Amino acid sequence: MNGPPQLASPTSTKSSVVDELVVALRQAIEEGRIGPGFRLVQDELCRSFAVGRGSLREALQRLESEGWIEYVHNRGAVVRILSRTEILESIAIREVLEMAAAGMAAAQFEHDPAGEELTDLVTAMDVAAQANDRPTFLRLNSDFHDKIVALSGNKRLMAQNDLKLTRLVQLQMSGAHDSDWLPLANEEHRAILRAVRTGDQGGAERAMRAHLGRVNGILRDLPPEAFVPLPTLGKR
Repeated sequence: MNGPPQLASPTSTKSSVVDELVVALRQAIEEGRIGPGFRLVQDELCRSFAVGRGSLREALQRLESEGWIEYVHNRGAVVRILSRTEILESIAIREVLEMAAAGMAAAQFEHDPAGEELTDLVTAMDVAAQANDRPTFLRLNSDFHDKIVALSGNKRLMAQNDLKLTRLVQLQMSGAHDSDWLPLANEEHRAILRAVRTGDQGGAERAMRAHLGRVNGILRDLPPEAFVPLPTLGKR
């Protein structure tokens, strides 16, 4: 991880430093700057973020409880690598939950600025797909799905760890699709968007199920070796 910002200041409380550190490390994982299997060396992180060991340990414990990292014998804390079973179970749960979220979002949709935000995300994904910019597309894709879940208004749904782990699944499986799937996926996003903005609850559920069902079907058909994460610049 290159040059993370220093978080501590003379007026910072320990709890605020821990909060900021959790956000900074989670963001680095979500953006792919530190990939699956990356070893989080505590001495290096303490120096980079100018924090004490106690604050760092608390931050890592929170990230572990959220499912972002795990502790491996003789390596310490590493960004979590999901097993094939964990990935397939996670995407199956995600399909059911996000289908429900899309329906709820459509049923109560009345906030047009939110619709504009979704439209802007779909437009930006068109640009990324045309440029075959997979990292940007995946980030925007996560934002789109997160927005749909947020529009459901269901706090319990938003708190589900399997939805939070979607980004880890995407990072680990980033090499599993060819570039042709980007524009197709975004056409499916467009269908979800139309249904949500027009208040078509059933249509939103069907569109989300068709989208995630197709993607999940591709992953289920992959051989076991495809679930091994690709080497990343952040892995060591």
